[in-house]
Amino acid sequence: PGVDSVTLGDSDAIARAVLTLPPVAHIPHALRPVTEDTDPSGVIV
Repeated sequence: PGVDSVTLGDSDAIARAVLTLPPVAHIPHALRPVTEDTDPSGVIV
């Protein structure tokens, strides 16, 4: 299963998923909360 199966309520699954993901700057935008500090490419500015 891909990251789409991870829900915000499943912190344990998120913790495991985060360990397998590349550096935070490369995490797809959709996986992170949308904030004013996050540009459309998913890189925190």
